[in-house]
Amino acid sequence: MHWRMKLSTAKTVCTIFTRLNGQGKRKLDIILQGKRIKHDNKPKLLGLKFDKNLTFYDHIKEINARVDRRINMMRSIRGKNWGASPKLLLTTYKTLIRPIMEYIPFIKYIASETSMTTLETRQRKAVKIAYRLPSSTATKDCYKLARIDSIKDRFELLSTALVQIIECQLIVKKKKH
Repeated sequence: MHWRMKLSTAKTVCTIFTRLNGQGKRKLDIILQGKRIKHDNKPKLLGLKFDKNLTFYDHIKEINARVDRRINMMRSIRGKNWGASPKLLLTTYKTLIRPIMEYIPFIKYIASETSMTTLETRQRKAVKIAYRLPSSTATKDCYKLARIDSIKDRFELLSTALVQIIECQLIVKKKKH
């Protein structure tokens, strides 16, 4: 099979993915088109930040930082005794914050439970800000009021939809050939 793709040696990096202690610190000496390929312990591909152990901890941490900044913006436009309505704030969450978390929904299957919980916490915080709910409000009550799914359920739905789209495209490709 001939690939019609040219690799850019300036943009190409190599990483050793392993859960074995010490193995991830090894560096490979790879030469491509006469140039040495750089080693990167945390490469990024299409917005997904990898790490040598494939925990995606740094990726989730980066998402959380971006989400936190936008949640603070939500808090600002809500105000103390004035500000945007709960409906507008929830729309703000759904359009400006949730897509950051949902960009790679299949991460649910590979990230740690702890990392996924941090995303769930941020969604719950956004709903509580939108509806001015006390911090003691149960998660299920928040989601019921806002009529939204948990992050885990939403990621499951999005991942399933993505698989179905890919399957349909493969069927169409087979029919063409």
